[in-house]
Amino acid sequence: MMMKWKTLAPQLEKIERTRTLSQKEQLLRQVASDPLGREVFKYTYSPKLRYYIKSPLPENYESGKERLDVERLWRLYTQLLEELARIRVRTIQIVTKVRQFLSQVPQPYLKWWVRILNRDLRLGVGEVLIKKYFPGVLPDIEVMKAYLVTQVKKLPPQVYIEPKYDGVRLILIQDEDSLRVYTRNGRRQEQLEDVLEKCGLPLGVYDSEGFLKDWNTTTSALVKEPHKLVIYVFDYISLEDYRRGKGTSLPLKRRKKLLAEKLKGVRCRSVRLAESYLIDSTDVNRMYERFIKTGYEGAMIKDPDSPYVPYRSTYWLKLKERDVDVYRVIEVLPGTGKYQNALGAIVVRAKDGTTFRVGSGFTDRQRVEFWRNPNEILGRCVEVALFTSAQKMSKAPFPTFIRLRPDVSSC
Repeated sequence: MMMKWKTLAPQLEKIERTRTLSQKEQLLRQVASDPLGREVFKYTYSPKLRYYIKSPLPENYESGKERLDVERLWRLYTQLLEELARIRVRTIQIVTKVRQFLSQVPQPYLKWWVRILNRDLRLGVGEVLIKKYFPGVLPDIEVMKAYLVTQVKKLPPQVYIEPKYDGVRLILIQDEDSLRVYTRNGRRQEQLEDVLEKCGLPLGVYDSEGFLKDWNTTTSALVKEPHKLVIYVFDYISLEDYRRGKGTSLPLKRRKKLLAEKLKGVRCRSVRLAESYLIDSTDVNRMYERFIKTGYEGAMIKDPDSPYVPYRSTYWLKLKERDVDVYRVIEVLPGTGKYQNALGAIVVRAKDGTTFRVGSGFTDRQRVEFWRNPNEILGRCVEVALFTSAQKMSKAPFPTFIRLRPDVSSC
């Protein structure tokens, strides 16, 4: 029997309140088995839909007693969402229409309908589980990834070296109809699209890093002030190659030349060609030290003859001083003593299945916030520093939390 909103809303509440990823997954599986659950996730996350408006009402707005049948109201709401996706404009009349409609929706349903319009259910399940149980809802943005190293050994005679920005990886897809911008975990960046559409990028797919001052400033600007971001583009593949899903065999040195030609006619403050230097491999350490002194977090080292492949490859190396990697948060644990009623530690899982606790590196504010709102961190990828790469993860001394990585889903 098909689930109704009177059943679905409490189920979503349970997922939101649960503090372990395994329990969330069990509940999410039930939602995914129902047509209404799949419909809710489609209207929230599908990149094929864009509403050009945020909810004019807060999710805790008290709209009064239930006046209309909620299932009939849902059908009308999906029609409104389809209309918003078609008209591609935000006017006072549209905002008023949406406000008037949502004011009819009773709690507890309004909370979820506002989140659908705002494109995030905030369940703390992460992109990997959404892709697993709702296939096709989030796109698979396959990008080339580097291996993290703390020192370099064998390299080609010459390499490209680039400063490693402490920013957000962004994929710009300019096709015949429009520009779409995604983080590498498949989250569409609609506000940034509005900024970059005016740049007039030639057709193609641009691999880039969005950056502004530092990580915290960058992630804040991505949401609140996308016009302030600078997009540093470092690679390019054609639409045809991207659509085939296998990257391109065109060597990097030719892609670099092609990228420079593509961006030559782009007059846009927001888009710049990333720094890149072709050097002898014997000069790598000198350039790396120069980048560190300038304030970059490290260096990217790339083989000039490398293809672009949609997976992690030794053709690209990420050189950093610290042994830092990303892990998935699977549980939040309570604190004691000073941190009573706050976060004590998180449990993270590595790609090989290894799990360990991370209890240091959090600010007091983060401890309170993550305990009150565990979905801000549960199911997400986080950066953790280990004191020595020679140590096994399960025995790493005092692994330290660095930051959330909302732009990463593979961890």
